[in-house]
Amino acid sequence: PGILPVLEMTWSSWQELFPGSNVSSLETGYSRPYGDYPYGNYRSSSRLIFPVNPLDQRLHEKERVLAVVDGEHAKVYRFDLFTDTLGVIRDEFQALPIAVAGRKGHFMMAFKRMTPDNVLLELEYCGTPGLMGDQEGNLWDLFGYAVEGPRKGQRLEPVNAFMGYWFSIPAFYPDTEIYGID
Repeated sequence: PGILPVLEMTWSSWQELFPGSNVSSLETGYSRPYGDYPYGNYRSSSRLIFPVNPLDQRLHEKERVLAVVDGEHAKVYRFDLFTDTLGVIRDEFQALPIAVAGRKGHFMMAFKRMTPDNVLLELEYCGTPGLMGDQEGNLWDLFGYAVEGPRKGQRLEPVNAFMGYWFSIPAFYPDTEIYGID
């Protein structure tokens, strides 16, 4: 079945993009401080909970990356590739044209750029927060839906991708590529 697409982002980014949003309830039945990171300084320390051998040191082991995967192949994209506004990277992975949309330190999401009717979309940030435009005059949201234009209502197909710490990706995909480095 593949990997289900998840748009993981900071609450501040979500509020900026969807200002009318509300949290339905923090009453979950568990006494947990949901505003606090539950693992202490794990994100910033070099300590790993379990051994990783070999440890690929091309990036800092705790750098969060987006991994696009297919079978035994993976390619990662870094938050440092983006600025404080939405950016779009047009790339290929395993001969598949893809787009990675992201914002530095906030979120990344990956989609196929080829439509079912074989049009290669040249997606790019269009100046409107959270939206990408293409050469056909469509506007696409971060969930991959066309919200305006001739393809309104259609959806870009997500690729198999997930967020993770760098050390975990080459542990499962030894020949992992790094966009912009390899």
